[in-house]
Amino acid sequence: MLLNLILLFVSFSSASLSLCPGGIPVEEIEAFVNVHNTLRQSITSGNFIANDKPIPPSKDPIPNLRWNCDLEHSAQMHANRCQYLHSEQLENLGENVYMRWAGTKISIEGTGKDSSNFWANEFQDHGWSDIKFTRRVFNSGIGDATQVGAMLSGILVAYFKIMAWQKTTKFGCGIALCNEETSVIVVCQYKVAGNYEDDLPIMVQIIFLLVSFAILGNSLPIDGPLSKHLLGNIHEIALHNANPDKTFFMKVSEMSSLSPEEYAARLGHRQSIEMFDNVTLYESPAEITVPPILDWRSRGIVNSVKDAGACGSDWAFSAIGALEGQHAIQKQNKLDLSEQNLIDCSTNGKNNGCHGGSVADAFQYILKHGVNTESSYPYIGDEQTCKFRTDSVGETMTSYTLVTPNDEELLKNAVAFKGPISVVIDANHASFQNYGGGIYYEPACSSSNVNLAMLVVGYGVDPKSGPYWILKNSFGTSWGEDGFMRLRRDALNHCGIATMASFPTI
Repeated sequence: MLLNLILLFVSFSSASLSLCPGGIPVEEIEAFVNVHNTLRQSITSGNFIANDKPIPPSKDPIPNLRWNCDLEHSAQMHANRCQYLHSEQLENLGENVYMRWAGTKISIEGTGKDSSNFWANEFQDHGWSDIKFTRRVFNSGIGDATQVGAMLSGILVAYFKIMAWQKTTKFGCGIALCNEETSVIVVCQYKVAGNYEDDLPIMVQIIFLLVSFAILGNSLPIDGPLSKHLLGNIHEIALHNANPDKTFFMKVSEMSSLSPEEYAARLGHRQSIEMFDNVTLYESPAEITVPPILDWRSRGIVNSVKDAGACGSDWAFSAIGALEGQHAIQKQNKLDLSEQNLIDCSTNGKNNGCHGGSVADAFQYILKHGVNTESSYPYIGDEQTCKFRTDSVGETMTSYTLVTPNDEELLKNAVAFKGPISVVIDANHASFQNYGGGIYYEPACSSSNVNLAMLVVGYGVDPKSGPYWILKNSFGTSWGEDGFMRLRRDALNHCGIATMASFPTI
């Protein structure tokens, strides 16, 4: 508290000693500086509260604003027009405007504090649930319609964001009495301009993440669990994305509104390595060079990404994906096979429908019965009575093979020479739940406590982040890179990528 008072005193003293010729009273300047810099300091320290949740602290301190006479003069010229409108064709300036009416004559005393508090409280007064979005640009003279602005029930969130913008360093304000001194207009101008989509501070990242969630067709958060879990994930995403050392970014997807318990229920793999006892181990072809990069998607082998929904059926999607890959390679055409068939009918061993299962038990079922086509047995994302039809079998298999556990080089060989491979990884992390793109690396990942079955469809090398695996998920296309992920490769079996890798033979 003492440090804040000292900082504010220094700001006031500096402003008082550099009052602008013909400018506004020093008391109003002090009020403008006080409210602006108190807001910026509270965001820097993580003490700004919105909807009972603190805004994450900025990675770098937000500097105190300095008063600037040129900006004060420019703002005063606009205020003197006595119009509650923003300036046109501002050159790299941000601008806030405030107006107060009264039935009788008023003075400008206290206007600096009142107007600044109005802008600073804008976000708190309305809260997350009132946010509505539009493609309006704050300053009509800067940028274009791709720079998305945000509105709170008709009131621009931009007021708050311009005050808090990290790269803004100076400002100046003008005050004018209008309408025979029965109203007052306040204009503040800021340099550099804030409220733009590039180079976003934490606060603005959060607002654009909410936009992303709305674009997916979801309602914006209201009081209750949705608000709590979505906003918690959004804070996590914003903090992660502010770290330039990360090799991947996070984003809002359909998974972001799930509670930790709901998300964990989507991780449906229940297998242990012992379930592969007595299964053939993969042997690498002798004296064959493995290609340095490979992507089975580019060869027309990989079917489109699907969405398991609220059903913990990733084990079925992984097993079916591996079988579809073998079908496409061996028979030169793609065929959609039925995950729902496995959910309803494969109840042997660890398999328990939407409550989890194992790839090995899925393969065991297909060995005995085959599996129906997707068109004859479509996915519903829930459990029902088995409706398997012997006349609608799309594919069968003769055996399945385990890649020697923990051997990433052998897994790479199998992907290159056999095709897409079923794997099981540790995905029970917020960073995975909200993965958006890039090379995923999670220090807390386990190589033994694996819980989500996926499909390796290739591998590559990023010039900056190094080698990676390409994985297909069953979280839908809003998650990750259109439903796919790149995971760090050759990193000591990261997340258990090579712990339980297997594939069928047809």
